[in-house]
This record gives sequence, C-alpha cells and structure tokens, in this order.
Amino acid sequence: MSAVVETTRIPVTSAVERAALRGELGRLRQKFLLLTRVRVFGRPRAEETIRVYEYEHGLVREGGSMPLEVFRWDEIRTVLRSRTPHFQNGRYTGTTFVYRLTRRDGISFFIEGSFIDPERDRRAASVPANQHLRWAELGEAATRYVAAEQFASAQSALTIGDRLSFGDIVISLRGVHTERYGIVPWSRVVEIQVREGRACLRLVDKSVLLSARSAGRVPNFALLTALVESLAKSG
Repeated sequence: MSAVVETTRIPVTSAVERAALRGELGRLRQKFLLLTRVRVFGRPRAEETIRVYEYEHGLVREGGSMPLEVFRWDEIRTVLRSRTPHFQNGRYTGTTFVYRLTRRDGISFFIEGSFIDPERDRRAASVPANQHLRWAELGEAATRYVAAEQFASAQSALTIGDRLSFGDIVISLRGVHTERYGIVPWSRVVEIQVREGRACLRLVDKSVLLSARSAGRVPNFALLTALVESLAKSG
C-alpha cells in the first residue's frame, strides 16, 4: 500500500509528455506522488517514489523501478472496486479502499489506501490520513469513466442476444439470471444495491441476494449497475 505525500508540485517529465501525446490522453487534470516505502529518516530514494498523472482519457504511471505505463479508460478490461468502513467499539475509525484497473493485456494498476470519510467524521479535514481522500476519489472516478466507455458495446451485445457475466452474476435482455429464482424479468427489477457488502437486486416486492461473494469482487460493478438501471427503466 502506497502513501500519498504530494498532489500538486510534481513536474511532468518529458517521457510522460510523450506518452500522453502518443496515447492521445487529452488535458492533464491532476498529479499524485506516492511513496512505496515511508522512511523515518532521510529522503526517499527515486525507486521508492511513483508519480501518477490523471488525464482526460486515462492515467500515466511513472517511477518505482517500473516501466512507464499508460492506462487509457477505453483500454481497461476489468475494474474491481472495494471500499470498506471500519469501526472500533462502534466508533468509525476510517475507510480502506482498493481499485484495481486491468488492461486487456493483463497489466494492472492499483489505487489503494485509507482515509477518514468527512460524511462519517466531521473532524476529517484535520486528519493527516485524509490526504488519501483525493486518491480514493480518483479510483471512484475511474470506475465511472471505464463504465462509460464499455456501456455502448455492452448494450449492443445484449441487443443481439448475448448474455453478459459479471463474475457469477449474469444478465441478458430477458432479465437477471439467478440460481434460486431463475430469470427475473426486468419489469420486476427496481435497482441493484450493495447490502452488508453483498450485491442485492431490489425487486418490486422483495430483495434478492445476487452473489455470495463481496461486491468488491464483482468485476465492472459500475457497468453492471448502469446496465441494470437502464434495462429496469425500459422494463
């Protein structure tokens, strides 16, 4: 897990500029500097720092003794998202998060860390760990960008009769395929929800557990949610 230490005063190297131009990434939005190792004394070595640049159409990762990599939103095949609030003696202590973006060639990029959620704790602004909040927000935004890129092709696949699998959750133009209830038609579906970390389907008359695994292990959950919402509205 990396520590975010700076988000503004990071130079854009010539290698990053060339990669952004080649990849047609568009306008630079924000920058992040991360430490793979936190030192008590002395400055971090070059190989212990990673620079991440967010552009309109993707990310560039540089440093950390790794090759420079470009992750365009339209080249991401799978997104796994996990955000978990933690409590001690009933009191909120923080939220951990992991976003894993995997390209079609199998190379992955991780956005992970912890922060204090200002909606749960009003003291969040004064907590040092909240430097990770923008980092978490980038992960959340990335899930939306990738889902938007995949939505049209997913709709087309459904229209020609394909089934789409999101882990053990399967949908088609007919409805949601479940082991216990068979095919649940879209006319009965209201929305998909996360309850106690599990994916649930809210129907007009009840709720149905869709997967025994945590919602954080369901691939492309943001895309699944968008498709369910669209198909449920159309009935």
